[in-house]
Amino acid sequence: MKATPIKVFICYRQGDDGHNPHADNLYTVLLEANERKAEFEPWRDRENVRAGAIWEKRIFQNLLDSDVMLLVLGPDTSKSDFIPREISLARAIDLQIVPIAYDCSRDAAVAELKRLGISDLQAELGDEIPIDQLKELLRGQAKITKNHQAQLEWFPARRAPQKEVAESNLRGARFVIDQTRCSVYLATGDFSEFTNVDVIVNSENDYMQMARIFESQRVSSILRDHGARHLGPAQYEDTVQKELDMHLGNKRPVPPGYVVATSAGARNSLLWNRGIRYLFHVAAVQALPDKRRVEPFSDPGVIAQCVGGCLNAFRHLHDNYGVISPKGSEERREQEKRRNDWRRGKVSAKSILFPLFGTGHGGKEPAQVVSPMLDSMTRILAQAASEVPALPLEEIFLSVYYKDDIDEILEKLRSHKDLTEYQAGS
Repeated sequence: MKATPIKVFICYRQGDDGHNPHADNLYTVLLEANERKAEFEPWRDRENVRAGAIWEKRIFQNLLDSDVMLLVLGPDTSKSDFIPREISLARAIDLQIVPIAYDCSRDAAVAELKRLGISDLQAELGDEIPIDQLKELLRGQAKITKNHQAQLEWFPARRAPQKEVAESNLRGARFVIDQTRCSVYLATGDFSEFTNVDVIVNSENDYMQMARIFESQRVSSILRDHGARHLGPAQYEDTVQKELDMHLGNKRPVPPGYVVATSAGARNSLLWNRGIRYLFHVAAVQALPDKRRVEPFSDPGVIAQCVGGCLNAFRHLHDNYGVISPKGSEERREQEKRRNDWRRGKVSAKSILFPLFGTGHGGKEPAQVVSPMLDSMTRILAQAASEVPALPLEEIFLSVYYKDDIDEILEKLRSHKDLTEYQAGS
């Protein structure tokens, strides 16, 4: 029986001419081995697919199809805009990584691995490792990948049956926060159908790496896709993730509850056309690289901290007249055009939509998180009511996706000591 070739994804930083001689050489060596023994099937980007940020779909697909990543490490690898994302994706799908260092010492290679967030790996020096040893290393790591991914295939079968999605209604039951002018609404169903919400909160991991666009059931993925500047069929500019990267650089992971405010993406994106103007990305989920998974922060204090960070970001948004995107970005230029209108009160932000932190793919039950979220909201807004200038937040939307969760959340809202249910005509 003919053996299936080991698919090797070669990850490298291109030079000014679009080439990397070490990556080219490794590709050639493995391809030659494949032609003789059908053992390796290498892949590398040689068609400049990264231009225009269309790399996502094609490179994602090749990462998913690969058995092992061969990382060509050099002195400036960590400065690449794309390699950290490719590494994050590889780790997310349990693809093993083999770093090979060129043009740098062992100590320099260790420093690069640390900057890339993979200091648990050890780089081999390309000038010292024989090709047969490299092939053996690739074989061993590819076997680990296949074993891990085979185990992951059991996960879907063990999931609970899919629950029924609630009917979409942005303004369901309404509750007024005592001593304030702010109301909390139960917003049910698919948030992607909601319109004219000034700020949407995105529950993100502490590396601020948004979910991949083809993971279309995740809130983070939907926001990333709907905020993108689409350039043509299967081509887009990754606007929101690009802003996150410009804000943070290599300063990751961020602390629990840390918030990064960005625009809602490109002008005339899907989010823009729905009247969404800003996204607050809050570190409500912890990435666990050693365990190859993420977990929501479960401590009620951290959940309250996430809410507080978002409300502080809302204040910061107003203090800066809506200008929060990185300098030099097209989104910031758009915001600066509206700065004077914001000063005059013609433009403002008065509403924010919160998810139930850590539920959904995070795995936590809604009832576990809604009480600390409400406690934090009511406490902070009651204090802010006496501030000058007052925080101009008028509407908080609490997003509940599944129909089965509505009654339980309603009970929490009705029993909260600082909330009064609004009755029409009262």
